[in-house]
Amino acid sequence: MSYICVALMIAPDAAPASLNKTQAVGVSPLLRELIRAAMTIPKSDEADCRDGRVMRLILDELHALRVLPLHLQMPSDIRLMTICNQLLQQLDDTATMEVGRSDWGSTLRRYSVYS
Repeated sequence: MSYICVALMIAPDAAPASLNKTQAVGVSPLLRELIRAAMTIPKSDEADCRDGRVMRLILDELHALRVLPLHLQMPSDIRLMTICNQLLQQLDDTATMEVGRSDWGSTLRRYSVYS
């Protein structure tokens, strides 16, 4: 199985409500080919032509997308759970395992050996 990251720019009033946040979704072969076709379509406001129908079909397919579960479990080790909670509270924290943090001690280094 291969993964490709694609960003679709959709007007907010045209997008399905289920896609109001960043998430992983299952893309059908039909939608994949429609997106490939759309990449060759020049910008146009004509809705009653093939290009407009392709774009409308993409919107229809977006309503049928299957949202994939993207969940990472929290560690059971209390030391790692503490670190994960700190990172979740401060997502812009730039500390790395190489730099280390005195309040984390050697916990991350020890556990990174097993990952």
